[in-house]
Amino acid sequence: MNINKLLNNQVVFVVSCILATLNVIGYISISAYECVLVFGLAVWGFKCFTKHIPLQILGALLVSNVLFGCGRSSMVRGNEGFDVLGAVNDAFYTTKDKVESAVKKVIN
Repeated sequence: MNINKLLNNQVVFVVSCILATLNVIGYISISAYECVLVFGLAVWGFKCFTKHIPLQILGALLVSNVLFGCGRSSMVRGNEGFDVLGAVNDAFYTTKDKVESAVKKVIN
């Protein structure tokens, strides 16, 4: 298969535009404006090297998510305020109380 044919394909263009739009919306929703800036600068930088828009978008996604680390921001921000040790501690003591009551029923 010819790579130029693939890069000029309309479906590849639409899919890459959808991916870019979803990523920008995701960056804005978590208030990661520096990621939007990095993504835009990366698209502009790749535009200087290639005329294929899907390559520009995929290259910018690689730079912003992998190299700059914008893909990790949503995971870290999504877990803010969640006390993992507290949840494990509560589950342990709840289970311990249930086991102790079951043992007392068996013994008595």
